[in-house]
Amino acid sequence: MKKRTGILGFLMIFVAAFFSTMYAQIQENSREIHIAGIIIDSKTKQPVMGATIVDENNNVIASTDDKGYFFSKLNKSEKGEIDFRFTVKKKGYTKLTQIEHWADQKNPGAIYYLGIKNKWRINDDSFSKMLPVKNDLVNYDTIAERFIKNENL
Repeated sequence: MKKRTGILGFLMIFVAAFFSTMYAQIQENSREIHIAGIIIDSKTKQPVMGATIVDENNNVIASTDDKGYFFSKLNKSEKGEIDFRFTVKKKGYTKLTQIEHWADQKNPGAIYYLGIKNKWRINDDSFSKMLPVKNDLVNYDTIAERFIKNENL
């Protein structure tokens, strides 16, 4: 009985060590990407409230408030370069898909200024501007200030 308890104890310690090592590796490789932005009507430059932002699996990751602002955290567990996409959808507008390919970074972030096209306008185009930022610089005021400084939109 003691020999059996000893083997069982050893197996439990081995399994616990194995899973804690695996968890540590996952945590080490895990990156949290912060994306935020302002979505506007591409012609009128007015904020678009209630736009939905979905990931590549069509899961809703954010929606815009009355200022057109959105914020989302994406978790990427793979090492190396970062590939992701998101799509902006709003009834009455043409959807806009943003495809990203970033270098290997620990916890990157970006702010977006996105203009979506009204489906019924002829001479109108969607646009997308992105600026890289640290994860703590993704609030509405920072985004508005950064894009006002870059008035070439």
